[in-house]
Amino acid sequence: MYTQNLWSFLDVTFSAIFGIYLILRIHGWRTGTIEPAQQAMDVLAMGAPVLVPRLAFNLMSENMLFVSLRAMMRDFTVLTALAGKPCVSLGVALTDYNN
Repeated sequence: MYTQNLWSFLDVTFSAIFGIYLILRIHGWRTGTIEPAQQAMDVLAMGAPVLVPRLAFNLMSENMLFVSLRAMMRDFTVLTALAGKPCVSLGVALTDYNN
């Protein structure tokens, strides 16, 4: 279940990065300048950290390291959300107290 959500997040993120790349490439092609095309390659390079985890999970999905990594990421997300609620509540209470 969590892995499917992670895939969805990675797919949406890479789609956005690729869309920005495509817009810059087309803009550079239409204007005939090289700067937007070079910037597009920099933007496309930002997509590598998004694609590498997906590739690793697909190639070695049954590896014990990745199974435990998924569990750790899920637990970390849950604990962060649980810890965030009291911190936000305290911030709201202190803000209201100061006013």
